[in-house]
Order: sequence, then structure tokens, then C-alpha cells
Amino acid sequence: MDIGVILFLLVLAIWVFAIWRDYGARRTHRKG
Repeated sequence: MDIGVILFLLVLAIWVFAIWRDYGARRTHRKG
């Protein structure tokens, strides 16, 4: 695997986790 693919998967995982956690933390708040 290329390092670019590894970095992409890593960033994607962190991004999805951040959004999922943010969504669960502020369900009743405005979406941003």
C-alpha cells in the first residue's frame, strides 16, 4: 500500500469518528 493510501484511510477514520462523536454529543444542537 502507498503511504498516501494509509494517510487517507487514517484521516478518513479520524474524520468519521469526529463527526460521529460530535453528532452524538450535540444531537439537539444546530448541525455544523
